Order: sequence, then C-alpha cells, then structure tokens
Amino acid sequence: MKRKTKIISVIAALIVIISAVAAAAYYELSGLKPIEPKETVSISASSVKDLTKIKMIAHRGLSATAPENTLAAFKAACDAGYYGVEYDIQLTGDGVWVVSHDPSLKRMTGENIKIAETELSDLKKISYNNGANIDKYDGITIPTLEETLALVSQYGIVSVIEIKTGTADKIDELMALLEKYKVLDKVRIISFNEEPLKKVKELSGQTPVSYLTDKVDESVIELCKNDGFEAVSFNKSKCGEDSVRMIIDAGLIPQCWTVDKISDFEKFAGFGVEYFTSNCLLPAEK
Repeated sequence: MKRKTKIISVIAALIVIISAVAAAAYYELSGLKPIEPKETVSISASSVKDLTKIKMIAHRGLSATAPENTLAAFKAACDAGYYGVEYDIQLTGDGVWVVSHDPSLKRMTGENIKIAETELSDLKKISYNNGANIDKYDGITIPTLEETLALVSQYGIVSVIEIKTGTADKIDELMALLEKYKVLDKVRIISFNEEPLKKVKELSGQTPVSYLTDKVDESVIELCKNDGFEAVSFNKSKCGEDSVRMIIDAGLIPQCWTVDKISDFEKFAGFGVEYFTSNCLLPAEK
C-alpha cells in the first residue's frame, strides 16, 4: 500500500512539473508574458488618518486577482467594495463597444487579432489564456460594454470608462447604453483624447469627464477649462505636489493613477488627492 501511495505521489508530482513546463513553453512560443497575480492590501494599513473622503477605483477591475478587463475582474471589484471600477472601451470592426485596454488580443490570447478590424462574433470565439489567476477561469472572452454595464449596474458601483478611440464616432451609442442601464449618475468618462470627451459633454453636460495626461501643465489646465472638463487624471510617476496644486487651484478635481504602493497613496493623499486608481490597493476596511 505504501509503495502504491508513493507511486501516486510521484505521478502527481510529475504531472505538476510537466504542466508547468508545458505552460512555460506555451508562453515562450506564443510570445506572451504571463500576467501574475499581485498581493492586495487595504488602504486601512496606511497612515492617512481620514479615509472617509477617499474614493478607490479598481484598475481594469480587480486585476490583481482576476484577468483584467473581464467580467470576473469587475465582479471581484464590486464584491470588494470599491467606489468605482475602471475599464477601457474600443470599437469592433462591426461597430460594437467592447472592453479591452489593447487594440489587439495579443497580450491576453497570444493571437494578434486587431479589435477594430474584427467582428464581435469572431472575437467572442477566442478565449483568454492570460491574466491574473487565469487557470481559475474557463472560457473567458472579451466582454462587451453592454455586458459590463449589465453587471456593474446591479451593484451601484461607479463606472470609470476610458474611451480609447480618438474620434467622436459612436459616442451617441455609448451614451444611449448608459441611459439604458440607468447609470448616467454612476459614471465618469475619461480619455487621453479630447474629441470623444467633447462629444460626451455635448450630449450630456452633466456627465463628469476627466482628461487623462502623463504630465500636468498650463496647456492641460486650459484645455479642461475651455472644454468644460471637470477633472484631470494624471500619472503618479510623472507628477508631484506642484501638479496637484495646479489642478486644485484651477478648480478641477485631481485623480491619480496607477497607485499600487501604500507609500504612494500616502504621499498623494497628503497632497489633497481623493480619487485613486489602483490594481491592488483595496478600499478601507469597514
């Protein structure tokens, strides 16, 4: 009996080793860089005394524990009690809004399929095989914006939607979807591109928009004020206290991305920032 147990143990160990080698070989051949899970920590562990004003936003969903920009990551963010969930939208070849950071499926599937050149029905045939803890999820495919809104609207969580396109095309359909799911008061629209944000303001003056930028200067402030944008979402790696002060002094709201360290959270909270986008910092414990 002992010998049989040892044989079973050896076989099990070999299976684990073979699976690991096969996975490594796959990633090597496909050119994929495995996206690993990240350790999460609550901002309650910080030295910031008043956390009541802080609004934590899950970057691409709770991408530290589930594949980014998927329904699984969005549900995890909702369950974790985030103020908001951030996700990126692009248009398919047949004009459907879908959720993806990259213009191609390469990083998440190994297949260099361009979203803008492919119909939704074909994109849905390709399952993701990369992302945090991907081995725990089967059959994950690119979600549509409508599928995402249908999920997050059930939780009352704020959608922070980054428009990846550089034009105002189909913005009317985007706004119609927000109205359909009754989330116009639970959404913030962000983009590096001015044109889609201007179209959002034209169609819904009350919808808050934020201009995304790597660096804050007078031209960014002027653009936001001239176009009626309410906030500036800035890269924490390229901005500091002077940037935050410039935003606040202009009567705009500073929003900081992507903050994954408690030390960075403490620093920018000390500068007066209340909106933080993070992959792995969890909201304050209740």
